[in-house]
Amino acid sequence: MHMTLVSLLAGLGLNWAQPPVGCIEDFIPKSLDRPCLDLSHLPNPNVDLPTDLSIEEIQFWDVDHRANLNLCRSLETDRRHRLGLQKFSDDVMLITWMRIDAFRDQEEKISTIYEASNEIGMPPQVLFGAMKQESLLSNLGLTPDGNNYSCGIGQINLQEWCRYVSNLNEIEQIQMGWPIGVACTPDSLPTSLLAPFYKIAMSEATPKRDYLLTKEDFKSIQLSDVRNEFPTGSERQQNVRFMAATSFLNHCQDVRSATFAKASELKYLFNQFVPLSMQRAQRYRKGERFYRTCQEPQSSRTYPLHTGWLLAVAIYNAGPKEALLLKHYYSGKKLKNLTPPDLIEALHWGGRFDPKDQLLHFRSPRGEKLTQTWFKSCIVQRHIARVIEYSTLPGFEIVRSLDTEGCSKTKIPEYRKTSSGKK
Repeated sequence: MHMTLVSLLAGLGLNWAQPPVGCIEDFIPKSLDRPCLDLSHLPNPNVDLPTDLSIEEIQFWDVDHRANLNLCRSLETDRRHRLGLQKFSDDVMLITWMRIDAFRDQEEKISTIYEASNEIGMPPQVLFGAMKQESLLSNLGLTPDGNNYSCGIGQINLQEWCRYVSNLNEIEQIQMGWPIGVACTPDSLPTSLLAPFYKIAMSEATPKRDYLLTKEDFKSIQLSDVRNEFPTGSERQQNVRFMAATSFLNHCQDVRSATFAKASELKYLFNQFVPLSMQRAQRYRKGERFYRTCQEPQSSRTYPLHTGWLLAVAIYNAGPKEALLLKHYYSGKKLKNLTPPDLIEALHWGGRFDPKDQLLHFRSPRGEKLTQTWFKSCIVQRHIARVIEYSTLPGFEIVRSLDTEGCSKTKIPEYRKTSSGKK
């Protein structure tokens, strides 16, 4: 047993049917009856606060309206950057752009998250948290994302998009210019298919920031410009690939389509890989519901932080092996009783470290030997912690990422090397 803040909070008897989480509209910057804080005189607008704020003002900005404070910080950073008053790193400017862009079309984003979660049958808090973790709810352009070439508010890649569009009716597919009947497989539509499109668009983009790319940047690209970098295939197959890629690039930044595609992919992973006992657990009984009244009523009976849906997000982030790692860590225990902190604990501690290959080793229920890097374990547990944090009400902490020394690709913390790797 690894005693952590997370396990201590769970041990205090948190009611997972009514956790201290909010509605989607609670966590997106609102139009307020007061202007942004004046941060123009501060050395670092992304960290500092004015020293003359009252306790009430600190509570208002830094707790109750943290999303608005972050927007104010980014607006000031953007102002200084545009006027050449201060130089910021590329990473800071990316976050600045994302926070400002997230404020655009916010009503559409809120209503679409509710609609998609209702249609899919998942908690809106999990869908919101998953999307915010990916993009801060900004409409990102095409980004390499480890050769995935993800796009839009949901950061969906071509194969995930294919699974979503292929389930629409044929009229909708035709309207989107999608090749009906194409197989959503790595052989048919590898995610790397977008690499030549990206290369051409970035060579012509000004400024050369991929997150600013839009469908207009890909409009002039012809099949002859990219086919030499496609995998080998027949003339028909190359035409189909080009058609799928251009359809994806034309629609992946549409807020509604991207949100539904994200929800659809999480539903696919939930059905395929989440243990059935976890799927059926943490559901309201007849007559029960989430205690807060949100902007849109919810038809789903699942708890707001349903552990099975959070596992689907982990699988989206790190692959189906995460479900097997969970089963390994909690072998002999009833998975339906697991809570979100239990999930984070398994993702962080699951697997025995072997100094010979510097990997974490575990077994599937059938005895198959499996491995995972520490970096992947660290990142995925942090990912789930943040998904939860994004929906947690101000003043509460339900979970915390368990890494104490950061997530490194080259260095495994000593404390993790000595873990038994099994509950």
